[in-house]
Amino acid sequence: MSVEGNLCVVGSADHGLQEYDITRGMLTRSLYAAKYGHTEWVTTVAHLRDGTGRCVSGGMDSKLCLWDARIVRCKDLLGHTMSISVVKARSDGIIVSGSYDKTLRIWESRAGREVGVLRGHEAPVLDFVYTNNCILSGDREGTVKIWDTHRGDCLRTIKRHKGQISALCGCDDEGLALTGGQDGVLNIIDLRTFDTESRVLHRSERGVGALTNIVYSNHVQTIVTAGADKKMQVIDARSGFNVRTTLTDHTDFIYGMISNEELVISTAGNGKLQVHDLGSDSLLYELVTGKNAIRCLYADESRLVCAGDEGNCIVYNY
Repeated sequence: MSVEGNLCVVGSADHGLQEYDITRGMLTRSLYAAKYGHTEWVTTVAHLRDGTGRCVSGGMDSKLCLWDARIVRCKDLLGHTMSISVVKARSDGIIVSGSYDKTLRIWESRAGREVGVLRGHEAPVLDFVYTNNCILSGDREGTVKIWDTHRGDCLRTIKRHKGQISALCGCDDEGLALTGGQDGVLNIIDLRTFDTESRVLHRSERGVGALTNIVYSNHVQTIVTAGADKKMQVIDARSGFNVRTTLTDHTDFIYGMISNEELVISTAGNGKLQVHDLGSDSLLYELVTGKNAIRCLYADESRLVCAGDEGNCIVYNY
């Protein structure tokens, strides 16, 4: 799911995308046609940050589709050879995509062409984030790579997780990168020295667990993690990265989590959405969005948008 202004685009397993006007609450376009679009599941989508309303989607068919802002037409961006796992767009017109073919590819959106490839991962790339003029990428074997965004060089390779990378987060003002894995461990990387600290946060007594989400609130300098154990750990970034509070309000697997100033918003497999206050470390309220998992979230100063397994786009006003 991607939100830009009043437009929300949601991709689906039916090979298509739906564009909604979330102010008027209506479907505006279906991004799928006989000559244009994906031939497999849509796995990721992002709006271009250039004010045009264009978006780019990736699918299991190994291609990116760069969609026109007004009509149902796209340009195929070809280069990847396996399923696309993630795509993100920058305000300067650059698009970056990660794939199961173990590469990240860089595209220029105006010309719709590939301008670079980042190679070095030995397993499928699952996710990446921008932070402190770097790209932080993680793969299925637990390896994290830190890339220079200007030269495309790999600055450091870090192998501290057992199992795949399941969460990435940047803390720009702190000069830190955060990684989570299937081992239930949070790694804290100092991007100046590449020194790394580890915290075991989401692991049972049997040694089983996974850290599934990480968010950082610059407003209150607080890190929150979520795990397969249905718990959320609240960590103070100013006091040695120690756990301040454990939140146990969810009763199902936590699929999504975002922060919005002092609030952290999370969703679970049972369709429940919870809003916690990081000032008091307490649950403010819970919303029931449906009976199935909510996987995508977006929030700004007045709206909360979510989408999930029921195929709906739900908009709440604060």
